[in-house]
Amino acid sequence: MHLREPVNRYCPGVLLLTEFEHYFLTDRKLERSGKYSNKSSGLGSLNFGKIRKEAGGPLNFISLPSYRQLFEELEEKFLQGYELLIFVHGYSHSFNKLLGSAERLHRLYGGDKFVILVYSWPSLGLPAFYAADRKAAEESARNFAIFLADLKNYAKTARSESRFLERINLVAVSMGNYLLDLALKELVLDSNALADALLDASDKVANGQSGSEKSGKNKVFNEIVHMAADLDENSEQLYSLDSGFARRVHIYGNKTDVLLSISTGIHRRKRLGLKPDPLHFGEYLSKSRNPLKPDETDLHLVDTTAVSIRQFFSPSTFSIEELSYSTLHNYMFRVDSVIQDLRMVLQHQPFEADFRKLTY
Repeated sequence: MHLREPVNRYCPGVLLLTEFEHYFLTDRKLERSGKYSNKSSGLGSLNFGKIRKEAGGPLNFISLPSYRQLFEELEEKFLQGYELLIFVHGYSHSFNKLLGSAERLHRLYGGDKFVILVYSWPSLGLPAFYAADRKAAEESARNFAIFLADLKNYAKTARSESRFLERINLVAVSMGNYLLDLALKELVLDSNALADALLDASDKVANGQSGSEKSGKNKVFNEIVHMAADLDENSEQLYSLDSGFARRVHIYGNKTDVLLSISTGIHRRKRLGLKPDPLHFGEYLSKSRNPLKPDETDLHLVDTTAVSIRQFFSPSTFSIEELSYSTLHNYMFRVDSVIQDLRMVLQHQPFEADFRKLTY
């Protein structure tokens, strides 16, 4: 793997009021200026480190000296009772915008329970470049798959009391779901080769072993959340529902999501995040209800339409933030009922119904 020298970087113009320390992972190219560009760093070349905000100080990026240290620090956090929340952003999302998302994730979902890792793929950060961003997501999917394969591989040597694979959760938004689905597909098809692609001989994390077990035995995630998914509704397979990946999968949708309606026009196929249809997922729902198959992934569908519309038309909602975080699309950051529901998901609370419509 290509490693970077540890550096401290200050990000001007980004003011975050919340004090926190979380992690970032990116396959954006690191320029000589110390900024992350909109270009890819290439296959197997990941930059990673911490996002730190100290009292009264600026926002800093602190690179970690080795890939192994990232996993070791996560293990220590797990031993302290924390869980990991991995966040994959959508299209038109610059690296600087991701910083705002990291702050929101900490404020709304972090608290004392979660350490957050934000994955930044090289989106151009401009709404006009949808096709270019989709291509970038396709290219980054393999890098993200490599990371997930090695995360699972490290768990084989982690201390049992850390309960490593019980503490990993993932939320993907919009086009980030396309990247996630491609990455999980890579794990299904070629998990052993993926792990070899990233860890060089001097930096193996699993006692000299390369690769990871074939998917399907140990679940990598506790919760996977598909939020406003920019995926074909009628795709043949949603790879998060493979029984080897997650204990529970949650699909959130909004019938009035304007951005996904535009995407439907582009692809000429309805997007999954417009309406998670129980009829379309009937086979998966029946499997998850089967008491004779306790290892099947538990699927939950969530309709946010009513609460998203109501909050969109609330006088208190309209602000400059609407330009960057659309209420009807980025409802996990903007709609109170969705925030409360997702908090319950991340707290692993049970739900009686596998399809629910959120209301006030």
